[in-house]
Amino acid sequence: MNRAAPDTLLDAPRPGRSSLLRAGAVSPARPRAYGLRRLVAAVLLGGAAALVLAVRNEVFPASGPFLLVYWLHDAMWLPVYGRVWIAPFPGGLVWLVPLAVLGAAALTEYLGLAAPIRWAQQRLMSRLLRGRWWRLVLGWHRLLGLIGRRTLLAEALLREDQDIARAAVEDAIEAGGDPAVAVLRLAEVQHRILSFGLLEAREALTILETLGLAHLAGVAEARALADLRAQAARACAAVCPDWEALAGLAEAAAPLAEVLRQATRMGDPDRSEAELAARSVGIALAVARDGRGEDLVWFDEWARLRAGRDAALAQRLGRAEGLIAFEFWAGLAEASVRAAPLAPMLKDAFAGLAPMRPRGERFARAGEVAGVERPV
Repeated sequence: MNRAAPDTLLDAPRPGRSSLLRAGAVSPARPRAYGLRRLVAAVLLGGAAALVLAVRNEVFPASGPFLLVYWLHDAMWLPVYGRVWIAPFPGGLVWLVPLAVLGAAALTEYLGLAAPIRWAQQRLMSRLLRGRWWRLVLGWHRLLGLIGRRTLLAEALLREDQDIARAAVEDAIEAGGDPAVAVLRLAEVQHRILSFGLLEAREALTILETLGLAHLAGVAEARALADLRAQAARACAAVCPDWEALAGLAEAAAPLAEVLRQATRMGDPDRSEAELAARSVGIALAVARDGRGEDLVWFDEWARLRAGRDAALAQRLGRAEGLIAFEFWAGLAEASVRAAPLAPMLKDAFAGLAPMRPRGERFARAGEVAGVERPV
């Protein structure tokens, strides 16, 4: 599907931090007047069928204005019918049958009964993009760009592949498996996204997250990640002028004093949404690496301000959450804290006592509370 390039997409508002709240959110489909289309098609097809039957059964008188109808039938329709169907039969079936099938498929899709053409188009495009022939689609995309158009279907499929690959990485990490292969697959998809020029603020931060996930998976030095880092450094400057600084925030472990200082400055009006998002990734990575529970003060302060009375700040934090998989990083940080074990006396005296309070980040992510010992 090729359309004119739209204006820069803005991050859509999200219904809160919880993945559970967003589970029922449905993106509205493009409205189409299928009822009107079916009515018009029924009128046209019914009228054509009625006209054919009327002429065949000679319902109209053979004089007056109806004489033109019979003349058109004899002088135009019969010669065409004879040349196209009678004379070449059955050889005419070679091209008439495919034409009829395509026409029926187009009419079925136009009336909203099914989407065979779109399904075939998506399957073909998906195979090209996920195989060795993806550069053919890239060449077509760049050719269309010369006249101000683009392959929106290819863009949508690439972003869908990115979401699938990203979900595979997160699932592997949360299940305690090895996410290395999934991270490399995600890097490959993002390399293609950058090649297509599909870079907005959200994509730039998503690539930054991939670099962080590579550190978490222990594959940060892999060739695919090095190529992605170099490609992103060249491409991200257009949408994130402070890309290098953001990458440093996401990959460097800050000392506790710096985390506390940044948490107290979270509400400053000069803090950009991209900076807040990148720092959240970096703090979550630090907690996952070191298990330092004190760093969770960042997410505690975030939750406090997100639910506070300053609506403008809450909206800004919400937009920052939309730039990254915030629930994943916050939940990962909470689940990664290695709290000191309780003394046996306290454990026996207070059944179910947890060494640290749950913050709700894991619950917002997966509907389960991490770090809480349940009484037997």
